[in-house]
Amino acid sequence: MDRQWTEEEARTPAPRRPSEPPPQHELVLRLQRSAGNAAVSRLMRSRTLARDPVEAPPQPAEAAPAPAAEVDPHSFAGLVETVKAKIEELKTADAALKAATTKADKAAAKTARAQALAAHQAAVLALATWTRDNTPPRAILDGYLDRLDVTPEEKVATLGQLAAGVARMEFLLGTMYHQGTAAKWETTENRGAFPDTYDAAVGGGAQPWCTKFAGYAYTRLGFQANAEGTTSEFMSGWRLRHWATRGQGTSNEQITAADQTAEDATGTGSAVIDNTAWKRLRADLAKAATPEDRTAVTEAFFANNAHPLPQAGDIVIKPRGDAASNNEFTGGGKSHTMLVESFDAATYQIHTIEGNVGDKVGGRTIDLTNATDVSKIIALTRMGTQFFGHAPTAAGGPGATGMSISGPAASVGAALGGGVIGGIAERLTKAVLSAVYSAENLTGGMAETNARLVEINAAQGWIQSSDPNASVTDFTGASGSGNES
Repeated sequence: MDRQWTEEEARTPAPRRPSEPPPQHELVLRLQRSAGNAAVSRLMRSRTLARDPVEAPPQPAEAAPAPAAEVDPHSFAGLVETVKAKIEELKTADAALKAATTKADKAAAKTARAQALAAHQAAVLALATWTRDNTPPRAILDGYLDRLDVTPEEKVATLGQLAAGVARMEFLLGTMYHQGTAAKWETTENRGAFPDTYDAAVGGGAQPWCTKFAGYAYTRLGFQANAEGTTSEFMSGWRLRHWATRGQGTSNEQITAADQTAEDATGTGSAVIDNTAWKRLRADLAKAATPEDRTAVTEAFFANNAHPLPQAGDIVIKPRGDAASNNEFTGGGKSHTMLVESFDAATYQIHTIEGNVGDKVGGRTIDLTNATDVSKIIALTRMGTQFFGHAPTAAGGPGATGMSISGPAASVGAALGGGVIGGIAERLTKAVLSAVYSAENLTGGMAETNARLVEINAAQGWIQSSDPNASVTDFTGASGSGNES
C-alpha cells in the first residue's frame, strides 16, 4: 500500500542527496538567469505596459483601498513620471513669466523659469541615461547573436532594426529635451548635450556629427571594427565608405581584414551598393518615360538579388546639399550620412533618420524610382554580424562569444542522465533560451520604450503624430533635408 503523506510532509520538500542532480525545473531557471533573464525582468518591471493586469480578489465592502504601489524613482517608469512632473513645472513657470507685469516680477519669473528649464533638462538626461544603459539589454543581444539556429541575414536584420530603434530613441529624447523639433541641438558649433554623447562614443571632436549619429546607434549594440574596438570609421561619410569598401582607414592602413569588410564578407549578411551601381540606376531612370517605366527599372535593379533591398539600419551616404548630383562627393569630400529607419518595398521609398540636419535630428524620404533622388546616393552599406558581440570574428563566424543554445541545452540533458527525460529537458531548455534570446524580445522592448517617449512628446504637441509607428519624417513634417552641416 502506498504511504500516506501528512499535511506537513506534503508541504516540505524531501532533502536531496549531494550526488543527485538538481530537479529539471531548477536547472531551467538557473539557465534563464544565466542567459540574462535578470536584464529582461529589470526592463519589464520598469514598464507599465509590460504585463496584462491581474485581477485582484474581491474585497469586503468595508475594507480600505490598498495603497498604491510605490514606483522606483530610478526605474524607467519612475524617471518618466519625473520628466512629466518637470514638464508641468516648466509650463507653470512659462505662464508666470508671461503674466508678470512689473520689472521685479519679470526678473523673478525669469529666474524661476531658468530653474524650471534646468530641472526639466536634467530629468530628461536622467531618463536618457537609463534608456541608453538598458535598451537593448546587451546580455540578451549577445546571446541572440550566438544562436546557431538563426541565419546571419536574420541577425543583421535584427541589428538594423535595433540601430534604427536607438536612433528613434535619441530623436525622441532630444525632442523632449529641446521641447519640440524646431530648436537646434547645438549650443556651439557641433556641440551640445546630445551631439557630445555621439562624439564620446565615436571620437573626432567638434565636427559635423551626422555619421557619428549613425555610428553611435551601432556602438550601443557593441560595434567594433577590430580587436582594438576601432570606431573611427564613423567620423565621416568618406571614412565610412572607404572602410566599407576596402576595410581601410584614411591613410589606407588596413583596419579590417579583407574578408571582414562590409562589402566582401560572406555569410554574415553584410552588403554595399557603391556609387557605380547607383550611377547605372540613375542613368536608366533618366531614360524611362513614365512612372510605370521607372518603377520597372528599379524593380530590375533589385531583381534576382542583384543588389540587396534596403532595410532598417542600412547607412546611406550622399553629397552635401539638395541639388541633383552625379553620385560623387562634393568638393573637399563633403557628404551627409543617413540611417535607414524603414523601407517601403511596394513604393521603393526609404525613410531616414539622420543627425546634424538643420543642426538637429530629422528625416527625409528618398524615392528610388526618382533619378534626382538616386543621383544623391554615393553608397549604401550594411554592417555584418562579424562586427558585433564580445570580439570581431572571421567572416561567417558567430557574432558573439556568449552562450549558445546548443551547449547549455545539451548540458541539462546530460545532467539528467540523457534518455527520454534528458531529451525532453534539452528541448525545453532550447525553447526557454530561444524565448529569452529572441529578436522579438529585443525589438519589442525597444519599440515599447519608444512608444512611451512618443506618448510624452505627442501630449505636449512637440511632434506631429501620436502614432508610435510613425516615421521621424511624420513626427517632424519634413519634406526635404534642411541645412546639412
